Amino acid sequence: MRRIACALALLPALHGAAMAQTALNGVWSVDDKPCTAKSAVDEARFRIGAKRIDFYESRCEIVQSRSARIGRSWGLQLKCTGEGENWEALALAMVTAEDELIIYWDDGYSLIARRCK
Repeated sequence: MRRIACALALLPALHGAAMAQTALNGVWSVDDKPCTAKSAVDEARFRIGAKRIDFYESRCEIVQSRSARIGRSWGLQLKCTGEGENWEALALAMVTAEDELIIYWDDGYSLIARRCK
């Protein structure tokens, strides 16, 4: 919980112009198996593009992204829709040296995903 609070505290410290988050772009999975599964539909897998994040039953438009001052990390302002609902969210996304993605959401939720190759 303390890590989430610290990460979210960094959001106001974001700097730089909006930029394409090329290190974030690609297909990610919170489980190793979906990366190798042949099924096109998988709840654990999601895709990040330059302007959108596509999850299993929802998607988020990236309204703004700014490079944060720590490593390969970005603050994201999102407009999301899914299952008949719309919401806005802030997230801090970081790509580690091991090519893992850590996302801290403003609602306290976080996830760790691996890039699908």
